[in-house]
Amino acid sequence: MTAFADNPVLRHYWWAVARSEDVGRAPVSAPILGDAVVLWRTGEGLHALRDRCAHREAPLSRGRVTAEGCLQCAYHGWVYDGGGSCVGIPSQGLGRAKIGAKGHVPAALVAERYGLVWVCLDEPAAGIVDIPEAGRPGLPGD
Repeated sequence: MTAFADNPVLRHYWWAVARSEDVGRAPVSAPILGDAVVLWRTGEGLHALRDRCAHREAPLSRGRVTAEGCLQCAYHGWVYDGGGSCVGIPSQGLGRAKIGAKGHVPAALVAERYGLVWVCLDEPAAGIVDIPEAGRPGLPGD
């Protein structure tokens, strides 16, 4: 990793990681500060988790979104809600996962603005940057 990605201060700022149009119901991996988040959309909105399953570190972006709007890992089938809690393990069933904190995947704050998906990994030190030109014809977000 670079010194830029290792700087913990940067985790407190918003980063544009994807175009809004590229994030749908299917999981999408997006790079951020030398790591990656997985993004997906449900009827409740956008969700962002670290793109690594708590079980075996497999990329969650290679999984699928369940009918309930949760994210299921493709490797061993662990299921995560939008907050990163493990809510299902194939041997235990959905809603019965008894894994505790070890089964939690860190969630990130996520928002849409200017036709982009923005992610903040920790408590924001500031809001999303203001782009007054956004929305003008021919520019993203118009």
